[in-house]
Amino acid sequence: MHTAVLERKSKLRRAKSMLFCIFCTTLMLCLGIPLPHPGLLQSLENTSIFDAELSAASRILNLEGTFQLPELPNGCEATSLSIALQYYGYPADKVEISETYLPTTPLARTWHGYYSGDPSLTYCGDASGLGYYCFAAPLCAAANRYLQEQGSVLRAFDLTGAEPFVLKQLVSQGTPVVFWATLDFAPVQQSQRTWIMFDSGMEYRPYSNLHCLVLYGFDLFYYYVYDPLNGEMQVPRLVFELRFNQMERRAVYLSGPPVF
Repeated sequence: MHTAVLERKSKLRRAKSMLFCIFCTTLMLCLGIPLPHPGLLQSLENTSIFDAELSAASRILNLEGTFQLPELPNGCEATSLSIALQYYGYPADKVEISETYLPTTPLARTWHGYYSGDPSLTYCGDASGLGYYCFAAPLCAAANRYLQEQGSVLRAFDLTGAEPFVLKQLVSQGTPVVFWATLDFAPVQQSQRTWIMFDSGMEYRPYSNLHCLVLYGFDLFYYYVYDPLNGEMQVPRLVFELRFNQMERRAVYLSGPPVF
């Protein structure tokens, strides 16, 4: 009898999961919103993802933010990392993180055009002037170098590729997450300027509105984000997940071994 009840409950959860997936997909199509990363839709059909959504309790962390201006007009990554480090009690300064710990390649202008690095490996440009951005790996390198000098057991981990529910699970466990989206969560834009990457010799066209922020809370309808330019924000769930997916799910967190 008990087994039969459990089987009926399991079937009901699977049906709810499928209906949730169909509802979200239909709503986004009706609103003209591009569908999220195919992997997310595939995951929504999996009951384990649905159960994980339910198991990640809503939570808002007590996080103190700081602004990147005026010192770092293009230093959202260093500022977001300093916020995460300060959450754990370290006196991390955004300018020190940018100038001392973050791997950086200048943006050089020549008769043949612009040259700089690969944002997957280094910060490109000057965060205090004409600068662009970096992705997760160089930010992890900066965090780990800083943490090692502090004698900390914490380490930074690259979460790139993780589903949004992983970020929520981390926050529910008390861990803020540094992630990449766009300015004001607006549609993704690319710059007209390009540069040649020193390492590969290939041309790179950067995003013109990429932005790095800190996730510190969520509930059923919103994600709670600290924006180094604008302060605290409530971002609707679908908007957050859409931009996060479009930016290839780039994220970093400070903790123990990766959770996925």
